Amino acid sequence: MKKLRKITAITFLLLFSTQAFCTEYPVTSSAEIKKLKLVPGDKVIMQEGEWKDQVITLKVMEQQKNQ
Repeated sequence: MKKLRKITAITFLLLFSTQAFCTEYPVTSSAEIKKLKLVPGDKVIMQEGEWKDQVITLKVMEQQKNQ
């Protein structure tokens, strides 16, 4: 029973610890998005309003694995 509690606690910590370091960024324009320095897990929250003629470019970079 103690082993199950330990496993449950470790699983809980691993699942939710990454969320502790995430940041939410509310933005109102593509210019604001462009200025952000995002890390994996960050959230960009596009505020309500008119997003007319806005260009949003997403670049995804593959993370290298340590060998």
